[in-house]
Amino acid sequence: MKRKIIGAVALILCAMITVFCLTACGGNSGSGSKADDTTAATEATTEEPKSPLIGTWENSKEDSVFTFNPDGTGTYSMGENSLKFTFEDKGSTMVVKIDSIGTQNVKYSIEGNKLSMTDEAGVSVEFTKK
Repeated sequence: MKRKIIGAVALILCAMITVFCLTACGGNSGSGSKADDTTAATEATTEEPKSPLIGTWENSKEDSVFTFNPDGTGTYSMGENSLKFTFEDKGSTMVVKIDSIGTQNVKYSIEGNKLSMTDEAGVSVEFTKK
């Protein structure tokens, strides 16, 4: 029983770390022209910007996978266990909420196809985009 609890907590922490790391690269680049600014403002009211976290990321060493959906939901899987969560991309940080556990801020960065996440405790994990 104790082993299952520790495994569930580890799964949740890894999921939260991954989610937080993925949101760090959600910047917005602009060209600076007024026409582009007006178009961007109009688009912003009709459609949320796409987070660079969207997609499936895996860590083959730990047999774990994060999936971030465009609607702000996600799934973290480790082996046969899986956990659902919601996330909000804040740029270089994501806010991850897991109903049974709570909310955590996770810092992230994306370089190429690599996602690095660091949780509030300073634990870092790296994933590769599938």
